[in-house]
Amino acid sequence: LQIYGYISGIFQSAFSLGMFFGPTAGGLSVEWIGFEWTCTIIAFFHVTFVKFLDL
Repeated sequence: LQIYGYISGIFQSAFSLGMFFGPTAGGLSVEWIGFEWTCTIIAFFHVTFVKFLDL
């Protein structure tokens, strides 16, 4: 039962960090390179991820 606490803590920590860094990085990239380029970069990452899932 103790291992489930560790796993849950790691998952919650990773989730919380992602919920903080995602919008922060997105907001900074919109300010620095603009909305259009930010959307293009995110779309590139999504397409690349889908290609890796297809392997």
